[in-house]
Amino acid sequence: MKDKCLAIIDDVDKLDSVDDGFIHYQLLRFCQATRLQYLNGQLSIRNQNSLQQQHVDRKIADALLKKGTKGAYTSWTQQDRAWVDMVLHLPHEQGGFGVTNNTVSRHAALYASTARFVAFLGTFSRDAQQVWLPGNNLDDPSTWVAPPLRMLQHLHEVLVQDYECTDQPAAAQLSQPPGPAGGAAAGAGAGQPPQPAGSQDQQDGKLILPQLNRLHEVYKRNQVASSASASSQDQQPAKPTIPTQKRVTQQLTTHWPLFKALRQTFANSRFAQQLQLHLPQKVKATDQDSALRIEMSALEDQADDGKARELHWKPMSWLGTLRPTTVDDAWAPAIWQTFFTSTLGLEVPVLSSLPRHHNLPAAKCGCKKFLLDTHGDHISTCTAHSGATKAHDWMVGRLGPLFRTAGHRVRTQHGVSTSAEGRQKRGDVEILNYLQDAAGSRNLVFDLAVTHDRYGSSAQPLHNGLLTHPLNLDAPLHVAARQKINKHRDLYANNRNITFMPAITSTSSRMHGEFLRLLFLQAHRETTAHFTAIGMPAQQHCDAFRFRRAAFYNGLKSKVGLAAAKTAAMRINLNIDGCGVVAPPVHSSLRAPHLLANLLAHNLPLPRAAH
Repeated sequence: MKDKCLAIIDDVDKLDSVDDGFIHYQLLRFCQATRLQYLNGQLSIRNQNSLQQQHVDRKIADALLKKGTKGAYTSWTQQDRAWVDMVLHLPHEQGGFGVTNNTVSRHAALYASTARFVAFLGTFSRDAQQVWLPGNNLDDPSTWVAPPLRMLQHLHEVLVQDYECTDQPAAAQLSQPPGPAGGAAAGAGAGQPPQPAGSQDQQDGKLILPQLNRLHEVYKRNQVASSASASSQDQQPAKPTIPTQKRVTQQLTTHWPLFKALRQTFANSRFAQQLQLHLPQKVKATDQDSALRIEMSALEDQADDGKARELHWKPMSWLGTLRPTTVDDAWAPAIWQTFFTSTLGLEVPVLSSLPRHHNLPAAKCGCKKFLLDTHGDHISTCTAHSGATKAHDWMVGRLGPLFRTAGHRVRTQHGVSTSAEGRQKRGDVEILNYLQDAAGSRNLVFDLAVTHDRYGSSAQPLHNGLLTHPLNLDAPLHVAARQKINKHRDLYANNRNITFMPAITSTSSRMHGEFLRLLFLQAHRETTAHFTAIGMPAQQHCDAFRFRRAAFYNGLKSKVGLAAAKTAAMRINLNIDGCGVVAPPVHSSLRAPHLLANLLAHNLPLPRAAH
């Protein structure tokens, strides 16, 4: 274990030469932070060298912060650093960056691997079990004296006592057995991510663990004869299920004492609000006010007891998707730093390095009305620069090709039909013959907008930096969507017979439900085209179709999530590159070299010498 920790620390340093922050992050997350998991699943807690593993976690976090904050992390307070470390290690489901925390996950690795080992031995005869573990009866934990079994007992007790876990009831009633109906429910979830552990979770958030004396039953085949009546099957106790290592890690992370203390310490701070903004969203797939209600309704489970589909979105999940990338997916160092710091709620390096006067932002925005705050709230809302338009147009350019994959013709920007004759108002993307109604095929036009979650250009200075809708984080998306609908929908419908819908994201990568429905519908179209191309029937209620649709859907969400996050960062950086900075008066020649370096670093105009 010690040698492996030293090797990882050495390899982390070798990755420092990678300029692309996103690639650097994925190499650290998937190729370095996970390397201890196998050993952690095999070694007892006492032999896991927890201090060395803490060094590995710290080294990986330092590498990420060096690349993401431009080295600013070295001057943070201990509490601020602890918070940022926590967010780096939190899973995407909790708004974090999803980097494995070995200090926490080592317990989950050992529990999951040992529990599965016991379940595996349960498939052997009792005589064979005694060869492996002499004197230990798997169905009687009081006889367990072997070190792995004693460690499993200890971990089980700790999880129940300290981490909101509970034993599975011995005679729990069986839930609905898996079959055609269960498969349909799973398929309906192709548009939604699987729950962390399904039936292993209680409504109160507790994780259900199998009783130790029943672990040996997990992998045994069902002993109930096929001719047994349904009533006799109902009387059988529920078959125990071992939660996944990922699910146990999530439970540990949620209730880890240090993390709980940090959440209390930073409650209602900008740090905590940013974390909340990146929590998952959930929307109904079929909505009566949706422009896609007919198409989405046709994709619902038609069974009488079918559950209405829900679509899920995790603003940070695109970070965890491994897929082929293009040059458009590359992140320049300055863009990655802006995304990284703004996501965490830190000062943005490109803004904090601008000239200051008496510790205040001395650079005026090009609108001449506001100073540039270091968190980017004003520059993300100011309309006086071309940066917002350039970033918007860049994202539109990335969205257009996503809807050509199923054979549809797509127009973007100035190629989009105007909302009426003689008018220049138009949406951003037009998909020809995308929708069907009683009158035939209709074009679909959507208009993209990126809204900010905070005040940044308010006439009341005290409001700037505050959340615009702290009680409803999706409200900025709804407000922007309503503005787009009022501007375009009726004109397109009455004058062009074209369906219009808004496509709204926020600078924290939250997504409006209508945009999410469009991505799911496009994934369905891609799946249909895929099965047609390989000569197979496209039956939307079969498992093969659902699994393929889920893959296409997750791929689309990953691409759009990356584009949305990069657009928000580009909006800040492009505005800085294009704005005139009003520098404070230089009273001493000693300040000149420092000011000159700042101006050169950000392509800002140099001050003219007095003549």
